[in-house]
Amino acid sequence: MATDFTRFEASIRERRTYHDHWGLALELQGDRRLAPEFHVTDKNAEWFVTGTHVMNPGSPDPASPFRKQFGFDPPADFVDFFRRWDGGYLFFGVPCTLLPVEKIIEHNVEFRRLRKYPMNAPWSLIRFSDIGHNDFIGYRLKDGHWMVCQLLNEYDDKDLHAGDFEAPVLAQSFSSWIDRLISTEGALPDGVPAPMRRIASLSG
Repeated sequence: MATDFTRFEASIRERRTYHDHWGLALELQGDRRLAPEFHVTDKNAEWFVTGTHVMNPGSPDPASPFRKQFGFDPPADFVDFFRRWDGGYLFFGVPCTLLPVEKIIEHNVEFRRLRKYPMNAPWSLIRFSDIGHNDFIGYRLKDGHWMVCQLLNEYDDKDLHAGDFEAPVLAQSFSSWIDRLISTEGALPDGVPAPMRRIASLSG
């Protein structure tokens, strides 16, 4: 049975406004693809951004590239999501780019190359969502289970692979992570609020 992403579908249809403490307005203005999808308001020297997620068309077979590069099939809920949407721009209190499958593979191979981690070593970290500043959300394999974690640039990949450092766990599965984004407006681990605060309207 396919994973139920009804809540996420509803969030795509909903346009939301956030008080921009992230510098997102300037970032969007420099992105030709995303800029037309959002409305930026300057109100008394305060910036507000209105819009919703911008999703890519689905991939007919997201599992095969994973299997070829990483040597395993991704979890079923990940496959179900990417069959619907092959990544996209997730507009929450922490906006992030959910990479298409092809880019997930490119980014993870490049991280191994740059950090001089053996290319033939088993994969226990898979970065899949870029939150800026070379920080990512991704999978980490622990006790045979792929958990969704925050993988900051400052963390050493060798320590993460070896299990010597505990990356903050966001969810026990990909679909749970998506639900968490919707429920918390993208809050960071340990109750840290999202840097962009959602507001009801710009009136008043």
